[in-house]
Amino acid sequence: MQNSMFLKLLATLEPEELTAFGKYLKRQHGQESIALDIFRYVKGFHPGFEDAAKLEKGHAYRKIFKENLEQAGNRTRLLNALSDLHLWLTEFLMLEKLRQDDFEQQTLWMSILKERKLSARLSTQVLKVKQMISAKPKTSILDYMKGMFAQYALYYHLTENKQATDIQSLESCALEMDLFYAVSRLKLACEMLNRRNMMELPYDLQNMPAVLALVQGASLQAEPLVQLYLLIYQLLEAGDRQIFTAIRDLLEQYPQIEREEVHTAISYLHNFATTKVRQGNADYWQLIHQIDRFWTSRGAFQQNISITQFNNIVNTAALS
Repeated sequence: MQNSMFLKLLATLEPEELTAFGKYLKRQHGQESIALDIFRYVKGFHPGFEDAAKLEKGHAYRKIFKENLEQAGNRTRLLNALSDLHLWLTEFLMLEKLRQDDFEQQTLWMSILKERKLSARLSTQVLKVKQMISAKPKTSILDYMKGMFAQYALYYHLTENKQATDIQSLESCALEMDLFYAVSRLKLACEMLNRRNMMELPYDLQNMPAVLALVQGASLQAEPLVQLYLLIYQLLEAGDRQIFTAIRDLLEQYPQIEREEVHTAISYLHNFATTKVRQGNADYWQLIHQIDRFWTSRGAFQQNISITQFNNIVNTAALS
């Protein structure tokens, strides 16, 4: 059973999630005795599920049900129960995600109202989603996508009173769409340039002049992520050390930027600096060390750090 999709997914649960899932099974599927007995057996091996002998299908079935797996119908019962458990765990995790994520809750409810053709309540819900998104700072690409979605829903999900919208609101809608396009396109261009510089792979960047022209507007330039990826693009394109320093300063100035975005930026800085070191610019060791210190101060390595990452940080600190 070690290789079953159910056990692989179950292994990702934290202890409190495992307990909650057990309660969910009893509440929603209390009559499914075969599946519940299997769950009670396998949860004792969580989270590693490393005892291959005890998790072997035949051994586990004899231990749980006191019968041979090869008896008529037993293998099918076991496989069906594992399939059901995987389905129920998937449902449980999706419900937990909905319970914890207000945006997911509100947009799902908006979709339901639209399907049920409850226009008045849909109008109220769309405005609620828009206000909820507008009230939160944008710290990741996903936040810009949410802003675009909220504006799109306001003017395209609703089927009434489109003509009553004022010009300023329409401009706000256009701005959110521009923001998402600009920041996501800049981020993609940075990845293209990074690969081109590191692996000499050809990438088509002919659309970038239009993107760079778009971000020249004051409304877009005020956005931290637009600033961040614009600077990274300029660094990878021109290789200016002053831009390198400006990126580091920007990350320190905006600690609210989501960790995943910071990790992406740090990776580009690392790649750029290590390339310079390989080219004989030894003074970049100090800059790499500064990056490592900054990234460590943000708690980047509190949970997952490879031996290679650890050795790189120590070696860089020793050389800088």
